Amino acid sequence: MSSKETTTAVLVTIAAANQLADASYPRKVSEPHQVALVPREHFKKALRIEERTACALDAIATVLVKASRDEVIAVGLQVDYSSPGSVTITVAANTDVLPTTVKHLTEIWDALYKLRIKYRAQQEKEKSKKQAYADEMPPKPHEAPLPVEHCELVKLVYVYSFAKFSRRLEKCYHKIISTLNMLKDRVKSGELDQDDDTILNLFYVLGYLRSFHNYDMSKLQENQFIKNMTATFFAFQELLSETEKSRARAILGTSFEDTWRHIEKSLALQTAIMDLDRFAGSRRMSPILSKTLIVNNLPAAICAELPSQISD
Repeated sequence: MSSKETTTAVLVTIAAANQLADASYPRKVSEPHQVALVPREHFKKALRIEERTACALDAIATVLVKASRDEVIAVGLQVDYSSPGSVTITVAANTDVLPTTVKHLTEIWDALYKLRIKYRAQQEKEKSKKQAYADEMPPKPHEAPLPVEHCELVKLVYVYSFAKFSRRLEKCYHKIISTLNMLKDRVKSGELDQDDDTILNLFYVLGYLRSFHNYDMSKLQENQFIKNMTATFFAFQELLSETEKSRARAILGTSFEDTWRHIEKSLALQTAIMDLDRFAGSRRMSPILSKTLIVNNLPAAICAELPSQISD
């Protein structure tokens, strides 16, 4: 994200936060998350769950971006904890929020609700067997068959954001190819061990991303695409530990920063999907999915006025 896009994102996020008057605990604008908002009476609870809430909001904002470029979206969240209560999501953007964006948000919310029902059923089944999930989470997708509801969420996200996904892959394609060729040459010469876990995971991630270049949109509906994207995500997760990342840095040398940045951008949608999946599977957070959803659109004109309202 360019400095201009980053500034725009910050302003749009602040606008989303300011729109919710009876809310508190916004994140520092310098932090790489959307604003997490909860009612004041739940402030102490927010200190414990704020990070997870922010991740969920980041994920929602990410999957709402449709344009291939120059679109920035932020969301604010407020929960009415009464029964049955409601959830208010305020959507702000650097342009007026389109009806298609609101429609997509409601579709995402519905998909998450169905996923929550699925995971709740699994959790109750395991509970009856006295086998509690660690971290209150359902099985990870790479350790169990992908639920139909999860696959529907994946399809919904990629079909909507296909232009953004394709552009990111287009921008990083040549870097992926050059890095893959470099790794292949070093393995062939015996400099690198092809059976090394770090090398294998780098090959998996880069190889899969290369296969998604110029991808046929009709194939997004196929389960093979979903399986391959999930495999790519988890292969990259294996590289994120401090030890593995240091090894990857040593292997890739001067090309590490560029390559790593391109991988993260290419997997941004999949990362958001997995964060939403965790949200739907969390016993503590997912109950809000059963509340009535209210969506507020924040006019772009309000965001445009922000610079004059902010002091250094």
